[in-house]
Amino acid sequence: QPWRVCLPDLQAPPYLNNAAQRLGVSERLLVDAGEAAGLAVQLSRQPIRRCRQLMELAQVESTLAAHIPSNLSLGQFPLHQGRPDTLRRVAHLRLVWVRRVGSRLDWDGQRLLGLAPTDAPPLVGVRRSMESAIEPVLALGLRVDEGAFGTAQLLEKLLAGRVDLALGLEEEMRQALRAPELRERLQLLPRPLRQQDCYAVLAPGYVKPLTRT
Repeated sequence: QPWRVCLPDLQAPPYLNNAAQRLGVSERLLVDAGEAAGLAVQLSRQPIRRCRQLMELAQVESTLAAHIPSNLSLGQFPLHQGRPDTLRRVAHLRLVWVRRVGSRLDWDGQRLLGLAPTDAPPLVGVRRSMESAIEPVLALGLRVDEGAFGTAQLLEKLLAGRVDLALGLEEEMRQALRAPELRERLQLLPRPLRQQDCYAVLAPGYVKPLTRT
């Protein structure tokens, strides 16, 4: 029986390498778990929104997602006593801020600093459809630009002044900021906005609810 898993096309080593010939830890966990259950695992890598659509159309049986309100309708998360079962997470990720060198904006772990009373809420750029980043930004009362299709495009928008801050996965941001044209002009803030666990979410009705007693 096939087990079709749609992975977001993100690079977040060591968890996701986005390369079929060089699996990351999360990708290997999914393959090993499926094979142990007698399933033929088929991994595909798609934009986040496309993975959600494939789940809704029952064209894949699983995807990766953080346990946040906007993702709960995707399918079945592994639970323990009604809460996400952290023993069965497949990745632990950090969402981090990037600013232009010289920007006064800063993050103290709880709130955004460097705003004058008359300033409009900053515009924060995130990758398209990345709900785990969009949701906390909106909760802070900030504006969101989700027009970027990838991290490189997102940081180009930040450099050009089209957004005030960028927010994304720490591993992807660090990798992108190694480019000579970026590392002298953009700066990663030391405190993350959020740390989050990601789980393999099963399509509704695929199996009985994944609850550990």
